[in-house]
Amino acid sequence: MTDPLFALRRRVGSDEEISSVLEATRESLGPKSNPTGRALVALTLCRLGEPPELVSTSLDWREFEGFCAGLLKSSGFEVREDVRLRMPTAQIDI
Repeated sequence: MTDPLFALRRRVGSDEEISSVLEATRESLGPKSNPTGRALVALTLCRLGEPPELVSTSLDWREFEGFCAGLLKSSGFEVREDVRLRMPTAQIDI
């Protein structure tokens, strides 16, 4: 897929409409969720019907983690990010 913002602009149209659908996506994820940038755009494209496996191909690993967390939250899961364990030492990203 091309750049997610370009795909969203092509799908939605004006900058005002883009702002509106991005805000609707942010609100649908709840107050504790704050995906940023391209992850938010990718989540919005999924809400508009684009397949997640297609949308996610243009994201780097940090954006992809935010995208996955957003998908899980939008499906009703409680999500914790960047959990670090001491014994045994481990880091769980999502």
